[in-house]
Amino acid sequence: MKVHTTTIEMLIALYNAGHQILTDEYDAEHEGEDALEGAAMDYMTSREHARFCGLFDNLDPEVRCELVALMQWARDHQTPSAADFDQLTTDAEVGPETGEMLFGINDLPDLWQRAYNQLEKR
Repeated sequence: MKVHTTTIEMLIALYNAGHQILTDEYDAEHEGEDALEGAAMDYMTSREHARFCGLFDNLDPEVRCELVALMQWARDHQTPSAADFDQLTTDAEVGPETGEMLFGINDLPDLWQRAYNQLEKR
């Protein structure tokens, strides 16, 4: 596995910082749809969003596949095996919008951390 703890930690930090913008602005305004739309625009154009997508999209394709596989592995398997992870990595498709897609997954840091911790135990 080529994914390193430092890479995951950096992506999670950027993800959390970007999502904090959404939470802070929506909670501060809490004026309904207009506030949510404004917060979403700031979130999608934030420096953290751009850095997350840039970092992810510039990783080696094999690493990007492993990160997608980690997310799927934790989300879709109650008792995942190393073979499940290997198959998900092989089947993972990454492209220019993958970072964008991952940034929109609400529990991504938890999924990555859970899967990575399970793999480290093996």
